Amino acid sequence: MLELSRLRMLVEAGHRGSIAAAAKELHLTPSAVSQQLKVLAQEVRIDLLERVPGGVRLTAAGALLVEYAERALGELEQAEQALAVFKGTVAGTLRVGCFPSAAGALLPSLLAGLASTYPDLTVTLHSLNSRDAVGALTAGEVDAAFVASYEDELPADGDLRTTVLGYDRLQAIAAPDHPLFQGERVELADLRDEPWLMDANSSVLCGVVTRACRRAGFAPRIRTHCPDASVTLAMAQAGLGVAVLPRMVVSGHGVAALPTGPALGRSVGLVVRRSRLRLPAVQVLLEESVRLCSPVLEST
Repeated sequence: MLELSRLRMLVEAGHRGSIAAAAKELHLTPSAVSQQLKVLAQEVRIDLLERVPGGVRLTAAGALLVEYAERALGELEQAEQALAVFKGTVAGTLRVGCFPSAAGALLPSLLAGLASTYPDLTVTLHSLNSRDAVGALTAGEVDAAFVASYEDELPADGDLRTTVLGYDRLQAIAAPDHPLFQGERVELADLRDEPWLMDANSSVLCGVVTRACRRAGFAPRIRTHCPDASVTLAMAQAGLGVAVLPRMVVSGHGVAALPTGPALGRSVGLVVRRSRLRLPAVQVLLEESVRLCSPVLEST
């Protein structure tokens, strides 16, 4: 009888193309995964993986076994769900994906509350941008995902259901004594002559801010591109430029921060797989997320 744990290792190695990546996902050491996969190959008496530059790939026999293994693991997952619903217990492991800024602003209090109230529930957190989080959810790699959308298009197709948690307004930031930041909001057009501190050039936020500036009649004069919001905040505080960042990452960082004119922002939601909605752990996550996110996010 083949062990499901080894089959899971084979599935991960096959999908990720690397023993190290599979080990990281499974919270094991690469040597442990490699050893167990060798045992599995000995059990079936055929090579399941072959070395390629940069990693491994499935042999034809390995791909066949992965196909059956995924079915077996899927059936086991459904059995675990059915038992959890039957018992009504909040327990087991819940895999949650989350975009980085929400991981710092929303999740600490949420996870602390869950750990205190439901000690038999383990939540594993995967820091992923929203697009990758939805992909991981669709692939069954996570059970729920916190995502954000600047286009008000949160996923709600097929096996995915989104609960909108609120609206995260974007704020213009600058040094505390900046003369243009003394009112109730800042018009983007008034910042045309300022040096700009932008997110990474390839980021969604950079694209949103750049397009908003162009609609306001100017192309921003960019001093830096930096994906780390804490660095951008420090540079703005030091008077090196202005920036536009989500409100949830700005609060308490010693900068002048005001809503932009025109208003910019993003919707924040929690996406879950419909097939796992009946799980008590997923229900608790949804309920607590709605309750705890309201002080941080604006109502939509």
